[in-house]
Amino acid sequence: AQAEKAVRELCPSNAWLNDYDPRAMRWAPFRSEAKAGRTVSLVFQVQNYGRTPMQISVSPVLPEKWKIKTERRKMTIAGQKIRSVRFGFRVPRNTIPGRYVIAGEVELNGKLIGEAAIALIDIVGN
Repeated sequence: AQAEKAVRELCPSNAWLNDYDPRAMRWAPFRSEAKAGRTVSLVFQVQNYGRTPMQISVSPVLPEKWKIKTERRKMTIAGQKIRSVRFGFRVPRNTIPGRYVIAGEVELNGKLIGEAAIALIDIVGN
């Protein structure tokens, strides 16, 4: 009972597993390699631990000058289910080799919960 009370005090949402479990929302693959000028494809996956459906809106947060066709995706995830959406990112030709971070800004049932997951993109030489 004390543990449940502590979790409720730390986690203001009733859906604390969805809000705070790092496995509930993720990019796949977590790390990938690409060359400058190419397209990178990633999947954003959401697991609904609850019994009721939830509404998710995902907006990738990209490095400066990277391009994307669809800036936001919305989906409904039934209780106890997993859903995924795919995004494609165009890496500019003049991107310097190195590691870049892609984030996923998420709204859960209309409430912004922030950048819920990240992926690493390593840009390698030609």
